[in-house]
Amino acid sequence: MVQALHANDVPNDGEIYGALTTKAWAFAMKVESFSSADFVGPDGQTFRTGAAMRGRFKDWNGCKWQAITGLPGEGTATAKVFTYHKSAVGYTIAGSAGNVAGRNAVMADITWHGDRVAHFVNHMMSGGACLIEGAGVVEGNLDDTASLLNP
Repeated sequence: MVQALHANDVPNDGEIYGALTTKAWAFAMKVESFSSADFVGPDGQTFRTGAAMRGRFKDWNGCKWQAITGLPGEGTATAKVFTYHKSAVGYTIAGSAGNVAGRNAVMADITWHGDRVAHFVNHMMSGGACLIEGAGVVEGNLDDTASLLNP
């Protein structure tokens, strides 16, 4: 998947990310060059133990890999995994029907509470992810039901 990004002329500038299901992460850990410090080196790993979740990444093959729950099809035979360049995705404002900011980018609710002699200010912002450049994202398919055991 990283090679496919490079074939699309995506720059190899340290901003390539990989999103794996937890099962795909377990499969990757069976690859010695992915899991062993003999190949990756401690300076290429931002953490020492545990799975790469909650903002922690594992650098390998020019990509920052992370196990993410909630990817499409997770736990099924049609699970999706992704690699992408940081500049290929972005943030869109007011992009969903369930927008809490009333289809605005940002909304403020300012209320006077006389019993407390104070203004209460509540700001709301709504948005989500968007695709900026399709060539900078590669989607892969994975059988997330496959056994990790060797046949």
